[in-house]
Amino acid sequence: ENPFSIKANPNVIGFEKQKKFLIQYIKNGDVCFLTGPTGIGKSSLLLWIKNNLNPYNVFYIDAADVEKSFGIKEFLKNSRRGFDRFRAYPKNTVVLLDESQDCDYELQKALKLHWDHGHIKSIVITQINQNLKNFSDSFKDRIGKRVVELDKLNKLDAINLINLRLRNKKLFDEKAIEKIIEIADYIPRKILEFCELVYLKNKDKKKIELVDVKKVLKEKNRNIKQKSKQSIKNQTNEPQNNETKKIPRLTLLQKKIVRDLDKGKTIEEISKDLEISLEKVKEELNNLQNLDVITAQEQKIYLMKSN
Repeated sequence: ENPFSIKANPNVIGFEKQKKFLIQYIKNGDVCFLTGPTGIGKSSLLLWIKNNLNPYNVFYIDAADVEKSFGIKEFLKNSRRGFDRFRAYPKNTVVLLDESQDCDYELQKALKLHWDHGHIKSIVITQINQNLKNFSDSFKDRIGKRVVELDKLNKLDAINLINLRLRNKKLFDEKAIEKIIEIADYIPRKILEFCELVYLKNKDKKKIELVDVKKVLKEKNRNIKQKSKQSIKNQTNEPQNNETKKIPRLTLLQKKIVRDLDKGKTIEEISKDLEISLEKVKEELNNLQNLDVITAQEQKIYLMKSN
């Protein structure tokens, strides 16, 4: 098992003040907004809420996975259990809406309506865009000033994150950990990604030291420079015109694979989730690399994870 998986994980390190705010907003029956940069831990914090909010009926919804046919009314009614089966809707319902930038107008409207009517006690939405451009003014009015922002980890929490994933095994020495945290700019996902990269390159070692981290960093920077030079070369060789370079169009399957990779899933998990063969996933990884959606180094890492 990969100790540095970037999949959302309810064992959240740090953000104690933000946890208290979110729990209080939910208990007050409010609509609130959780925001922060990519990889900061928004999805993980939602899972933490789900595991630490009894006796509420907490439902996590990833807006990126919602089908066109999805209806919140039917979803809530079908989720009734025990004595809630005799109610119109589950009691003390809390909806955690992740990736809300992908939430369409109809779902927004339905969530607002059910909250207004008391069918939903509280709603927490997340996205990177602090302006909530895809949400209506009336929905934003219900959020008001209840905005919870996640920022970078402090040094102690960043160290604790690595130690938690390693179950306190001293795989990295102190200076190696400090360098990884510095490179990752104290962002949880970046910390885990770079830990994984260093680990995969040095998994036969009993102790990973600062020199090993620097070696991996040097190789990573070299690959970035080579790709940048190649990109400049390609642009130089292309005929100059006023047309904007087209962004590669991905198939629906490729979009789903990219989404699952961003969630930290292995190619075996993607194969199972999408009900396609492992060879098909590998084929599409190769296609994505050819389209410059992922780098050759990233493709190699994804394949290494599967071994």
